[in-house]
Amino acid sequence: MENNQYQSLLDEIKDIVEQSRIKALISVNAELLKLYWQIGKSILEKQAQKGWGAKIIDSLAVDLSQNFPDMRGFSVRNLKNMRKFAEAYPDFQIVQTLSAQLSWSHHILLLDKFSDEQTRLCCMCLEFSIIGSLVINLTSNKTAVPAIDLFIFDNQQVI
Repeated sequence: MENNQYQSLLDEIKDIVEQSRIKALISVNAELLKLYWQIGKSILEKQAQKGWGAKIIDSLAVDLSQNFPDMRGFSVRNLKNMRKFAEAYPDFQIVQTLSAQLSWSHHILLLDKFSDEQTRLCCMCLEFSIIGSLVINLTSNKTAVPAIDLFIFDNQQVI
């Protein structure tokens, strides 16, 4: 086998592997967002129905961490973020479509940064534009925060 043919085969297989990895990550992300939204919705509903206060989140954090020791993400802070996520997006369709394309950490960043849904959705749309890909789809939230700030005008208006 010639060296060029081998390199071509290797490049083709590497592309296939990379495409599969990306698809798998997108699927896992969508399921994780669905799980977090459902947990947040359950917490919201029980707090409204039963009049439970914030202490229920503390108890859930301990119990869920004990019941699922191999999973991360059940801290008090993250459970509060799940509640906030479900409250911010009461319509699950939003979670399934546009928002499922963003990572959990990007959602938390947007929820912390913007109080209104319209601005958050606008920022999500940036993800799918050329500018958004450069701004929001960064490797860490530490660089995403100042990058998103570039698009903020007075009173949290996206320019």
